[in-house]
Amino acid sequence: MDVEVRGIGVVLATLRKVAEVDPRGVLEEIGMAIHRRVLEGFEHQSDPWGRPWKPLSPETIEKKRSSRILEDTGRLRQSFAWRLLGRDAVAVGTNVEYAPFHQYGTRRGLPKRPMLPLDEYGVRLPGEWMKEIERILERHYGFPD
Repeated sequence: MDVEVRGIGVVLATLRKVAEVDPRGVLEEIGMAIHRRVLEGFEHQSDPWGRPWKPLSPETIEKKRSSRILEDTGRLRQSFAWRLLGRDAVAVGTNVEYAPFHQYGTRRGLPKRPMLPLDEYGVRLPGEWMKEIERILERHYGFPD
């Protein structure tokens, strides 16, 4: 029995290209893209998967004098940033202490309003986010279809 492998030249050429490119530039671009997507969520008042955040209660709107969700002073929105973690990872997040309560909701009734693509299983990038990352990788590494 024989096994025929075709296209190995394309694979080897791609691997050589990957070895030549400094991953930090690629990761920076991915970090900026994810950061931009998070900020778009604030603009559209929706989670990373495009679902609208639960509306504010009338009492909250009265108290805030605004119906903008997760935006009172702007601190939370402005706190999101990206940074490289060494040569092989990028992180996007916030250091605002109350962000997890909004991301995951609370037992006391604060509704879940995800800003980052995290769920109970971990990171789950939406399809459009993945397509953008794939385009970045294609641009830098020239991965064939």
